[in-house]
Amino acid sequence: MRVLVTGGAGFIGSNLVDALLAAGDDVRVLDNFSTGHRSNLDEADVDLIEGDLRSFERVNTPMRGVEVVFHQGALPSVPRSIQDPLTSNAVNVEGTLNVILSARDHGVRRVVFASSSSVYGNAPGMPRREDQPLAPLAPYAVAKLAAKRYVLVANQVFGLETVALRYFNVFGERQDPDSGYAPVIPKFIRLMLGAERPTIFGDGLASRDFTHVENVVAANLAEMVKLDYRMRFRAATRRGCAGRAVRRRTPRRYRAARRSGRPAAHFAWSRRWQSVPHALDPDP
Repeated sequence: MRVLVTGGAGFIGSNLVDALLAAGDDVRVLDNFSTGHRSNLDEADVDLIEGDLRSFERVNTPMRGVEVVFHQGALPSVPRSIQDPLTSNAVNVEGTLNVILSARDHGVRRVVFASSSSVYGNAPGMPRREDQPLAPLAPYAVAKLAAKRYVLVANQVFGLETVALRYFNVFGERQDPDSGYAPVIPKFIRLMLGAERPTIFGDGLASRDFTHVENVVAANLAEMVKLDYRMRFRAATRRGCAGRAVRRRTPRRYRAARRSGRPAAHFAWSRRWQSVPHALDPDP
């Protein structure tokens, strides 16, 4: 099957590309490398097109002959969206609309969209469910919600098969620990490799839902062939993991800080920790 992965040079996208190639699919990648890395595709036999989601022409070209689109491309980060909401909206909303319209024009069968748990905001109710109210709190979350609704309404008005997957705090191989959007796990690993103490806010018992990238990839692959579509799903574990537990579960080879004889972590106070002690809607 010929597929297109937007954002295929990114953390999640490149892992998805590897899985698609292993399954024997013909993979095409569209990426502008604003957050992704060419090195993630060094060993991947893909048709690579460099382009920006904001350009309809650049999105339209690689869509030819494609059966399924995995729309992973986005401009992530809540803080970045607050600083520059126009660019966040242009990439995440207008870019998604370019993907939808190009897919429609080229007769693509299905679009699988990477949504975000940030759309829940501070809406009440744990654990999160697909039918809960949504209350986004930042421009990034608003943009992802708007994009998701464009994706789902495309089925009604264009007859395009569409699926939206809400990702919860994804971690795993190829995640950049220096990224402002990286969750706590790669940051802890980096600090421990350097014999530094990670900071745990509060008492270390606040929890979030962490999802390994392999589970997210598996969810995407399942939606590629699933007969039922036009739905939204959570890509999450539904099991919280506290800060202390994250440190304890970090592989022993990363625990340089403990071997050095210094405390493995130090604790700090945070107003955000106090207001959100437990959540399964963990986008930063």
